[in-house]
Amino acid sequence: MAIVHEPRVDVRLHMLFWHLADRWGRVRGNGTLVPFRFTHAVLAGLVAAWRPSVSTSLSEFAERGAMRLIDSAWVLSGEPPGELLELQDVAVAVGDEPETRATEERLNSSRLSRSDTSPARRRAFRVSRSTVS
Repeated sequence: MAIVHEPRVDVRLHMLFWHLADRWGRVRGNGTLVPFRFTHAVLAGLVAAWRPSVSTSLSEFAERGAMRLIDSAWVLSGEPPGELLELQDVAVAVGDEPETRATEERLNSSRLSRSDTSPARRRAFRVSRSTVS
């Protein structure tokens, strides 16, 4: 995910929360509930920003009603940022390339789990398979 490539801290933070909402969020009547409570310092680390900038952005989101902390969860209102949707479109397009499909087929046929699919692990696995054959 290329959230850190976005130049504005507020956009990176907004994209991060909607990414979390997409993965772990629950839609409620008052918005999308993201069941995590992060400190401002942790959020700053996640979006590659300074903590005061994150605090300022969160305050601005709360003033606009786009995001608010309720108990131990964040509630997001409105729509995901367009920049995040653009990134998802790029990821889908890249996944449709022939070499990507061939790599996926090789990985699936070798029965590697998703946690074992790092580039170094794939190279080591290919080397070990070619040595055994």
